[in-house]
Amino acid sequence: MNVALCRYANEWPNVPVTFTLERNPMTSQLYQKVVALELLLRQHEESNRIRGVTATREALDQGDLEGAKTTYRAMLGGAGSFADLNFWHDDFETRRKLNEPLDSLRDGIWDAFGL
Repeated sequence: MNVALCRYANEWPNVPVTFTLERNPMTSQLYQKVVALELLLRQHEESNRIRGVTATREALDQGDLEGAKTTYRAMLGGAGSFADLNFWHDDFETRRKLNEPLDSLRDGIWDAFGL
């Protein structure tokens, strides 16, 4: 388990991070990215789009990889979708740094699903 995830898990105990690594390593990495994204959105108090990420994680919790993939793909379609989410800050450099983890996780999950 990623050390950063363990640290965040203490801050948000209602997000399960007990996923076992007995599953396919690729699925485990995907799950870790989804949990990290969910925690990042909680940290930034994002209350709307987090629902889709939570639904993706819950599908993975149930072993439903196709359901998780379908949910995640649906989140990224159209104007105003999860793909357009950015954390705002007036200073451009600060805004860029705030959004690097979001972009990295969003893209990493997309790639892990093979979309």
